[in-house]
Amino acid sequence: GAEEGGFGGAFEVDESEQGLIAMFLQGGGWREPWFIGLATCHVGCAAAILTSPTIVAPAVRASLFCLLCAVGLLSETLNTAAALHWSEFALGQYFDHQGIFLLQVLALPILLNLLLIVVLNMREATNLLVQLKRKQLKRKDRAE
Repeated sequence: GAEEGGFGGAFEVDESEQGLIAMFLQGGGWREPWFIGLATCHVGCAAAILTSPTIVAPAVRASLFCLLCAVGLLSETLNTAAALHWSEFALGQYFDHQGIFLLQVLALPILLNLLLIVVLNMREATNLLVQLKRKQLKRKDRAE
């Protein structure tokens, strides 16, 4: 509702998920500078995760992991701030009190990037274990 959370109308939007997305797409929200910047950040993070050299990958990935987790944890605060100040950066009020829109454009891509980091780190750990076991077997063969 309009007075929910003490924000005096900050969250007055069509709160159905389809309504928010339809309003965003039909209103050209995907062409707004803030959204283009956000999408660029998501793509840039994925590119950094995928292209970081193996030597620096743990440090780069750990830093990105922490940064992405922090932004994800702040998403509720960001949603509230965006709902209060949407007219300063957006053409429409997309930020509902449940955070569904922000969840879709911020939190979901963050979770996908976090999953990518976990998968790549698991792959690296598996490769290291295979290398270690091969070296152990070679040493065992030499000792016999």
